[in-house]
Amino acid sequence: MVPAAARLGPVVPPPAQTALNALLQRSFGFGFVMATLVATSAQADTPAFSLGTVLPDQPLSSPSTRGWQFGRGGTPNSILVTQLGVFDSGGDGLVNAHQIGLWHADPGNLTGTLLASATVPAGTEAPLIGGYRWVSVSPVPLPFSLQPYNVGALFSALDADNLVAPQASQFAPDINPFMGAGKAATGPELAFPAGFSLPPCPGCGTPLYLEANFQYTVVPEPSVWFLLPPALGLLFLRHRKSARP
Repeated sequence: MVPAAARLGPVVPPPAQTALNALLQRSFGFGFVMATLVATSAQADTPAFSLGTVLPDQPLSSPSTRGWQFGRGGTPNSILVTQLGVFDSGGDGLVNAHQIGLWHADPGNLTGTLLASATVPAGTEAPLIGGYRWVSVSPVPLPFSLQPYNVGALFSALDADNLVAPQASQFAPDINPFMGAGKAATGPELAFPAGFSLPPCPGCGTPLYLEANFQYTVVPEPSVWFLLPPALGLLFLRHRKSARP
């Protein structure tokens, strides 16, 4: 006698189940990526510092990359730098385009590894937020590190965008600025600002050159991954509902 299973032929899964299996296989890795992106995008970008007073003293006037140095603080999680910004003194647009860079200092603090760079265009094309004009960069993680980070922007001699000295009202809790000296590198090209500099003006409250700024988000806690199973469960239920005749 021919077995019943042979007479009936191979068992074929229902079309809806087959389609769902294929969908889950294609979407599994994508789901992990999306969970991270959703959790990150839910948090607003935070500036490294908020703009305070602006002193009417012209900073150092020479072709140079000028900025400041910092370490990590606050949450032990890594942060993702998402935007770089240059100070717009009048809020009416930059006269010149400015390159800006973010570095991780090498041991010895004389050289650095460039992590991100961008050019903030002249005019009002870049959005103005909190006194700075911003451009987006591919997210760059900044974990806790024994070596500091540097951020700086390139200015020319007698640059029309560098006639006053911006000061910070408050630094973000995840950022620990090194308040002892500003950082600078002389030259017409964007370079790691290794040199320690004098205060940008006689009355400046800090010696930091704060024409350069950045924004960041905090990398989500591991508990965010618990959001993934419910999301896949919802995907399953929605697919079943749509597959019904």
